[in-house]
Amino acid sequence: MADHGLDALLIPRSDDFQGENVPENAERLAWLTGFDGSVGMALVTRDQAMIFVDGRYHLQVKQQVDTVLFTPCDSKDPGWQEGVKQCLPQGGRIGYDPWLHTLDWLDRQQRIFKDIPLEWVPLDRNIIDLAWHDRPSPPDQPAMFYPLCFAGKTVGDKISVLRGRLAQTGAALLITQPEHLAWLLNLRGGDVPYTPVMLARALLAPDGTITVFADPHRVPDQVLVDIAAQYPGGNIVVSPPETLASILTAVTGGICYDPARTPAMMGCFIKQPLPLPSPIESLKAVQNPIELRGMKAAHCRDAVAMIRFLSWLDRAAQNLDNEPQSEISVAEKLLWFRQQQENFVQPSFATIAGFAGHGAIVHYRATPATDSRLTTGELLLIDSGGQYWDGTTDITRTVPIGPPTPTMAYHYTLVLRGHIALGEAVFPPGTMGSQLDVLARLPLWQNGLDYDHGTGHGVGCFLGVHDGPQRISKAAGSVSLEPGMVLSNEPGYYLADHFGIRIENLVIVSETPVLHETSGQSMFGFENLTLVPYCRDLILPSFLCEREKRVINHYHTTIFDQIADLLDEQDRQWLERATAPI
Repeated sequence: MADHGLDALLIPRSDDFQGENVPENAERLAWLTGFDGSVGMALVTRDQAMIFVDGRYHLQVKQQVDTVLFTPCDSKDPGWQEGVKQCLPQGGRIGYDPWLHTLDWLDRQQRIFKDIPLEWVPLDRNIIDLAWHDRPSPPDQPAMFYPLCFAGKTVGDKISVLRGRLAQTGAALLITQPEHLAWLLNLRGGDVPYTPVMLARALLAPDGTITVFADPHRVPDQVLVDIAAQYPGGNIVVSPPETLASILTAVTGGICYDPARTPAMMGCFIKQPLPLPSPIESLKAVQNPIELRGMKAAHCRDAVAMIRFLSWLDRAAQNLDNEPQSEISVAEKLLWFRQQQENFVQPSFATIAGFAGHGAIVHYRATPATDSRLTTGELLLIDSGGQYWDGTTDITRTVPIGPPTPTMAYHYTLVLRGHIALGEAVFPPGTMGSQLDVLARLPLWQNGLDYDHGTGHGVGCFLGVHDGPQRISKAAGSVSLEPGMVLSNEPGYYLADHFGIRIENLVIVSETPVLHETSGQSMFGFENLTLVPYCRDLILPSFLCEREKRVINHYHTTIFDQIADLLDEQDRQWLERATAPI
């Protein structure tokens, strides 16, 4: 920092594609601080250091980071603003890697700190990389073609619709998100954990030519042949990543780009910028009938794996003295059950197996140093998912190891009531997730409780398990929920150092048979994808109304009817008990 004349340095948890999952060689924040959450940023000055995380990681950061060296702070405003002002009250030079921060982010910093004489200094070389001598090599996996039987639409069909959206601009489109490129070209890859994408960008010219910026050896000839077969008359060019600057600079017309997803560095290469939200985001969010059929099939197989696991866990919990289990061992067992299922590729994220107090850490990940052994009288929170060729799953179930306490059952029932209320919602077109979020929280709010994370996130089809732009949260949004969108429904409650409770299903937004009596207005609702029973041992029927009981019983009957015949006799008997009427 002294060599570069810096007063402070920013180290975000991101790579130059701004994705949730990053390759090992981009885990700079974890290398520096020990914090391995999906979102965070360190601010290091000459004499102090802070690490900023959101509510999901307030407990985790204190366990992973040396708090003598790094002061944990809330990343939301005003926490971030106050932290910067505390470190640099008189201003100064803040160094940042312009590939790791978006144009939107940089513009926002310059606005919110306009009254402080801060100089934002883009660095030619990341300082962490200069110190990280054993830094892993970058990913080098070849791209894979995603068959039409899973993708549902051809490359040509997708590009045609996309060009229609861009026609009025007459401009090229810069595609900076690997998930967007994967969806558009029916490509998949293995560059990052859990999300099957290749880290690459592309430029869609007004004439339909697509230039993919990737090492040519990473895009096999057969993949190009397969894309060309779905894009007759189109032109696909693969150009090395180092040509990106010169090709963008040479574009004489306008270039559309999403400033919220485009690295600040790339702003230097665009002569005629046309900032706008990526049209691919909204196109990708509404899954086509083939994708939805695949998602349903994947969730059916995932339910078999989960139910077999829960059946095994029930037996294992009764034999802990002879065969001890731990957070890591149960996560490995769940993975084994998923690996037995057709079309399974990999987990969709690192399994969260939080036992007792670890369950209160929203995004906890067990390590050999933290791995807790299961004992009776505590709760186990299992949040996990799978990537299947035909779909992506994400499910959370909370189960007791041994008899639960009344306090556990009380809070579980509150969470379940919110989960049911959201799942049964009926709403008109144009409704945004932020308008529904209160339904999941109300039972908790009525008891003076809440949870510090969103209620629902979008999910892709054999893509990101956290996808967008649809979501359900307190934060105001501008994206309405449309039929074909897939989201999670996952309220929770967390009692620090004691237990965590979360119940998560994936749902599809669908039209409902409900119509307004006079206007005939069509209404939307949610259809459950997840087919795994809730924990009857944690449900207090006396706290449920009759309608809530009917919803639970109907859901459990549906599960038994669809899954029972796919199980062996032992697991079938477990499912019969788990879905018995309340």
